[in-house]
Amino acid sequence: MLKRILIVIVCILVGSIGNFTYAAENINPKFKSLDSIERYIVSQLSERNPISEFDIISSDLISQIIAGEKAELLLDTVNRAIAKSPYNLYSYSTLEYGLDGFTDRITVKYTIGYMTTPEQERDLAEAVKRVLKEIITDNMSDIEKIKAVNNFIVLNTEYNLDYAGNPYSPHTVMFKGQGVCQGYLCWPT
Repeated sequence: MLKRILIVIVCILVGSIGNFTYAAENINPKFKSLDSIERYIVSQLSERNPISEFDIISSDLISQIIAGEKAELLLDTVNRAIAKSPYNLYSYSTLEYGLDGFTDRITVKYTIGYMTTPEQERDLAEAVKRVLKEIITDNMSDIEKIKAVNNFIVLNTEYNLDYAGNPYSPHTVMFKGQGVCQGYLCWPT
């Protein structure tokens, strides 16, 4: 009996030390509202961060999430953040997230797969600027500019859903000339 009590005490102590270490190392941003979470996610998307973690520290919000009342709202918050920018909305391929925590803190970790890497984003932005400089002049009306961009796309790309690369990627459409409408829809401006 004494041996079992000692084992339980050791387990509690080891568990407490592990929690203490985790708390000391936890440097995640902390939020108390869904609005502040949404602003944070928008900033992470604009920086193209594929993995992010944050903590929810509002006891009211945590209790509602645990009770299931706000769990869908958390996903809605992530989706709203993505939808803030049409470019973000159409330039990611996967979204996964999970929750872990207790009554005083919930850690949210999400992973977003983008259709392009940060390097490809830079290459694409430079290519779009170069192309616009070549096809747009100062004396063009807005309609003429739209026609010029449309003509460039029509003359330099081919619709191909079966392309071996990612046909939905704007990088693929710009540099390989093949892909689908989402690929040229997502060129940065």
